[in-house]
Amino acid sequence: TGAVTLDGQPLDGAGVTFTPTGDTRGRGAVGRTGPDGRYSLAPPPGDVRIPAGSYKVTVSRYVMPDGSAFTPN
Repeated sequence: TGAVTLDGQPLDGAGVTFTPTGDTRGRGAVGRTGPDGRYSLAPPPGDVRIPAGSYKVTVSRYVMPDGSAFTPN
């Protein structure tokens, strides 16, 4: 679990991806932030846990050209 902020404010609706690096085994994990910026990671289907190790963390959030939230159909 954790929290993501941008400019000191919670970031809602962002994808959080943990990708294993180095000697870390496994397929990584993903999560999505809520209105408070908090997320919980979920292991990939079929995996029971997320191994301890080193990860590259990527946070992404789609927005419209005017900066408003992207809402998929």
